[in-house]
Amino acid sequence: MISPSGWLQASSASSRTLREKVHKPRNKVIRSAPGKRVNLLVYIRAKLRAGKGICYERWARIFNLKHGIQQIRNIFYFSIDNNLCQ
Repeated sequence: MISPSGWLQASSASSRTLREKVHKPRNKVIRSAPGKRVNLLVYIRAKLRAGKGICYERWARIFNLKHGIQQIRNIFYFSIDNNLCQ
């Protein structure tokens, strides 16, 4: 009969080998879809041709303006934080 301490040692040894056999970590590969780009700005002309109306055009212009200002602000703060402005 196996003593309780011997049983724990045998159990941990077998679980360790089982864990090594079962657990196989993989390297994650991030792939982008071929032929697709991430567009942050809205292409107004293409959407108007697709049938969107005047209200959409107004919204898209304001959206693009706000997004552009946000990007400029981010670049400005990045340059200040990294001492790129003198």
